[in-house]
Amino acid sequence: MVDRNDRNVTILLGQTDGTFLVELNVCEDPQTFPIGEAGQVIVAADFNGDGALDLAVTDAQGSQVDVLLGTGDGTFQGQVTYGVGFNPIGLAIADFNEDGIPDLAVANGESSTVGVLLGVGDGTFQSQVTYGTASFPEGVSVGDFNGDGNMDLVVSNNGSNSVGVLLGQGDGTFKPQLTFPVGTRPFGIGVGDLNGDGLPDIVVANSSVTTASILLSAQTETATATGQAVFGTGSHEVIASYPGDTDRAASESDSVLLATIPQVVTATTLLASPNPAFAGQPVTLTATVVPAPAQTPAGTVSFFNGATLLGTGTVDSSGIASFSTSSLPLGTSSLTAVYSGNTGSVGSTSTAQSVTINPQTVTATALAALPNPSTVGQPVTLTATVTPAPTGTPAGTVSFFSGSTLLGTAKVNSSGVATLITSSLSPGMNSITAEYSGNTAFAASTSSAVGVTAIVATSTALAAAPNPAVFGQSITFTATVTPAPTGTPRGTVSFYSGSTLLGTGDVNSSGVATFTSTSLSAGELSITAVYSGNAAAAASTSSEMGLEVATTFGVTAPSTPFTVKAGEAVDINIMAPPLGGPFDSVVIMSASGLPAGATATFTPPTVVPGASGATTVLTIQTAAHTAGIPGHQQRFPFVPISLAAGLCVMAGRRKRLVRSLPILLMIATLAGATFMLTGCNGGFSGPAQSVSITVTGTSGSQHVSTTFTLIVK
Repeated sequence: MVDRNDRNVTILLGQTDGTFLVELNVCEDPQTFPIGEAGQVIVAADFNGDGALDLAVTDAQGSQVDVLLGTGDGTFQGQVTYGVGFNPIGLAIADFNEDGIPDLAVANGESSTVGVLLGVGDGTFQSQVTYGTASFPEGVSVGDFNGDGNMDLVVSNNGSNSVGVLLGQGDGTFKPQLTFPVGTRPFGIGVGDLNGDGLPDIVVANSSVTTASILLSAQTETATATGQAVFGTGSHEVIASYPGDTDRAASESDSVLLATIPQVVTATTLLASPNPAFAGQPVTLTATVVPAPAQTPAGTVSFFNGATLLGTGTVDSSGIASFSTSSLPLGTSSLTAVYSGNTGSVGSTSTAQSVTINPQTVTATALAALPNPSTVGQPVTLTATVTPAPTGTPAGTVSFFSGSTLLGTAKVNSSGVATLITSSLSPGMNSITAEYSGNTAFAASTSSAVGVTAIVATSTALAAAPNPAVFGQSITFTATVTPAPTGTPRGTVSFYSGSTLLGTGDVNSSGVATFTSTSLSAGELSITAVYSGNAAAAASTSSEMGLEVATTFGVTAPSTPFTVKAGEAVDINIMAPPLGGPFDSVVIMSASGLPAGATATFTPPTVVPGASGATTVLTIQTAAHTAGIPGHQQRFPFVPISLAAGLCVMAGRRKRLVRSLPILLMIATLAGATFMLTGCNGGFSGPAQSVSITVTGTSGSQHVSTTFTLIVK
């Protein structure tokens, strides 16, 4: 409640027994919340949509409305004020703009206005918009007084002894007030259904005469009859009669004098075109009313097939109405046209018109496409043949589709053929159909789908490495297809020397295929690479590439190992055969890997293989063994040194000669053994030595080698 003197709002919390909690606890007063200087009227609603009730209070002296947002526990936040007119007293809540948010209406007494503050939805309000009232409005209330579903305002005008009704427009705005007189100094005002008729009524307290004025809502209904014809001559008295219902008495209006105009007799004729027609062909029905009706509206014509209504048409100023239909059944139908008449013309019905509908001839459409397959962008001719060939004019058209995409349309000629040339097929497989439109005598038909492949044009480039090459050398051919083919498989590339297939390679995702060969013949070769193509890429052939394969030579030696005694020589026949053809260049022979001290001589030192090959003899002279510690090749004079050492020892010790005989014998034995170890050649014999000797033939930049094994004993 509002405590004007203490400038606050007091909250008494309700109890479950119908009483109110006066004290919050033993020592506290009722809960109060500050407001403006002169609080007048208080209302409650959920302004911010949080489920807790909020308060709004008019402050008569502060010319403001104070809003206190509830917290949900019986307490409220501090007031937020909104400026309004002078001396605001009355306050009401409703949703005036139908946005689901409560709005406020305040009666501004000394301003003679009612202010509307539209809610924002977060507990705040827009600035007031004012609407004029009569003198000093004090009370304000709401209701739907005109039954349009929009909330209206009613104010008690204290200074003019009236109430004002402002009809809402549903968007938060209001029409100018309508005033109704009441008692003296009306103050408080309320709205309710006081007589149970379902309509909102108004009650207002008249403060000076201690009475209450009641304004009951009055309901007015209007009935209108238009387009009614009164036939005949002279004048007629017309009245409106209301039969009443359970809540309202019957009533009757005063009579109104209505003069009549004589009607004109009409005749209606019907024409159908074409007649006969074919199934599905539009037939236009034309009705002509004579004389043409002069009044407006002129009336309508209904077209019937027997008793079945086909449709209607409006009669124009020439008395003509038409209607078109494609739904007439096969066979002969009896059609009539019925004119409705109007205020000046009498209705009329045509004589029956027979219309024959014949069946259409069934057709079949065949489709062909050339070339197929084609490359992307290449013109493709699509030919549709309709059987039997349609007659009549026009013969019809054929629409060509790729899937659901229209490629184009062509007319059917007298032979039943329609042709379209298109370059717009998509890469890959295209499903093409031809749809014949039909005509008045021939039915439409659609061809079977024809798969037309449009493939991407390609180019193939060829490279070889090494180039030039020599006979027997490994040569790698690389073909690059552009653009790189897609799909699986991507295709293959065949490599040719002239017309001879060398081999094939699979194309990878980069469009590259390779092939390696060591068996190309010598000479100037012409190499090409032929790409096979695939479902999405066209075949292509590279330009011819020249490849020079030079003849070469070989170097061979017997495979059986050769054995030679140290110090002796051995001869090995070395062959230099031509490879790939005659080799007429000089080949210089050399050897490496010889045993220590050995020499190698070629006879002759150079050869020219020619067409039949050449032979040279490799002579290897080994070094003789020398005495020494086994495993060493150095000569060492063991015998002389041994004897000299013995003599020196004995010369100084003659007295001991007899006792030294064992020593002399040992020295002699050592000397003899040393001599035997030197062998017949005077060297120190050791184990057999096996070496791998490499023979190399060199001609220009070509180096050819072979190896054989030499065992030296």
